[in-house]
Amino acid sequence: MTDREITRLSRLDDVIRSAGIPINGVSGITQETARVDFKAEATNQQRQQAAAILAGLDWTDAGDASWLAGKAKARASAASKAGSDPDDRLIRAIAAELFNQDQAMALRINGLLSILTANQRNAIIANGFPASALPARTMDDFIVAVKARIAAEAA
Repeated sequence: MTDREITRLSRLDDVIRSAGIPINGVSGITQETARVDFKAEATNQQRQQAAAILAGLDWTDAGDASWLAGKAKARASAASKAGSDPDDRLIRAIAAELFNQDQAMALRINGLLSILTANQRNAIIANGFPASALPARTMDDFIVAVKARIAAEAA
């Protein structure tokens, strides 16, 4: 079974379940061979509704893309709502800023190492990297950056 076929069956399953129709699942490869396996409690009306969903489902790549985009948007919206707690925002902002600082530090170190001679690199390996070669960042600078990230996320 291809990814495309799995996506279409997943989409059919999702749409039917979202309609509140009790099913065990779906199977098949094409719209013509697709089958819906109903739970015992499914009414005739629900079975007809599922048949209408199957018949009306867009089995094209565009239909798949639209469904996948909608699912991604729903996940992002749910994640955004779940992460709206002030503590969550603070933790995300601090983690992002620490990651950003770490990446910037690695770039600075790599930049400095690229212009050093082999003897200078060996001396640094033996004696450690001189802290004076790196720009100082105060805690106040860090707090300002974290607050800016929180404000940007809230906007």
